[in-house]
Amino acid sequence: MMEFPNHWTQTTLRRILKRMIEKNQPNLPLLSVVRERGVVPRSLDKNENPNAVPQDLSGYLVVKKGQFAVNKMKAWQGSYGVSELDGVISPAYYVFDLRFDGKEFFHRAMRSCYYAGQFAALSIGIRVGQWDLPIPKMKDIVFYYPPRDEQDQIVRWLEWRISHINKLVRSKRREIECLKELKNAIISTAVTQGINANVNMKDSGVKWLGTIPTHWQVSTIKKHFRIKKNIAGSEGYNVLSITQHGLKVKNVKSNEGQIAQDYSGYQFVNPGDFAMNHMDLITGYVDYSKIHGVTSPDYRVFQLRNDSEDSPEYFLKLLQNCYHRRIFYTFGRGAAEKGRWRLPRENFEAFDIPVPPFEEQEAIADYLKKKCKEIDDLSLKLRKEISLVEEYKTRIISDAVTGKIDLRDIEVPNYEAVEDESATADDENGTEEDLGDDEN
Repeated sequence: MMEFPNHWTQTTLRRILKRMIEKNQPNLPLLSVVRERGVVPRSLDKNENPNAVPQDLSGYLVVKKGQFAVNKMKAWQGSYGVSELDGVISPAYYVFDLRFDGKEFFHRAMRSCYYAGQFAALSIGIRVGQWDLPIPKMKDIVFYYPPRDEQDQIVRWLEWRISHINKLVRSKRREIECLKELKNAIISTAVTQGINANVNMKDSGVKWLGTIPTHWQVSTIKKHFRIKKNIAGSEGYNVLSITQHGLKVKNVKSNEGQIAQDYSGYQFVNPGDFAMNHMDLITGYVDYSKIHGVTSPDYRVFQLRNDSEDSPEYFLKLLQNCYHRRIFYTFGRGAAEKGRWRLPRENFEAFDIPVPPFEEQEAIADYLKKKCKEIDDLSLKLRKEISLVEEYKTRIISDAVTGKIDLRDIEVPNYEAVEDESATADDENGTEEDLGDDEN
């Protein structure tokens, strides 16, 4: 049992929370309740499906500034907080009027790992993602708090310390973004101009390509690849998702992401095949498979016509570069505003590509493998540093709001607050659901 300072007061959430069920305010802004920051505008919630929002929001719950909102399905991971906005949230959530003056302290305290652990212990359900949080049990949680002046001091100190931490994290994230841009630039130059800076160049005659080495050829995808589609006809195979982190085996038992009722209609992907989400040129991707499995029949599976004359590693980097630089996007059609901008088969097969001699393709692939590993290792080091800093932040928040550190006589200097970007920063090594994991 956690020990709190003797001069702190204890109460239960039952005494300070009153459930509110107000609806019929469809013109208020739509909000989300997320783990990283609590209550935020829906536009900042990267995990929400925009297509899931009904046109009529009159059935959504009203949450007002200063009220406590809880995503009861994800309360176990800390998806709750005191709202700083007026708006509406999902009717499946909880909204409580907070009868406690120190709302900033309450928000910081409840979102600490100490209280989040209690929310997690009280959540029930068959599987993660569909858990529930019974209100009677939640209201029995004991809440500890110091006198109001000490609450304010704790909040000021945390804002000061967290501001410094956020500034450090933001700097490291910028470094990661710069490395990502450098990596893409190196790949783009290598697959379109080669790795010999002294070679003579010529006009390729292709607008997106520009100049290429004089000894390179311009060809089309159709001359080097053949499209294939072999339907599995039965289940039991690895289901492969095409994400912006490459091909991944999907955990179909987790019920996360897009789940099909029947995978027997999926198409085979064999080792050596390329698989491409050509239905979405905005967040889609392409990868080279090293395993046997099945993927959506709406995706494009294709293979090199002659891998003794063409390097799959070179062409993989070339095709992925066409996604990164939005080159394929120019040749697409569809409804981009709905996230469906596809590359038709005829446009794909007629797409002009640079073709170096086979030996040079392999040399480019080896060069990029080495350079990309160097950059990826630097990015990984920065991510580990960020993780350690975030762990430290979690610890000091918990220690401050539970009285493990006495802050009453600590002077807080003037500072410029830095917003926590952890909820919106782009993480290249994020989870599968972050990018391009649409199974249609």
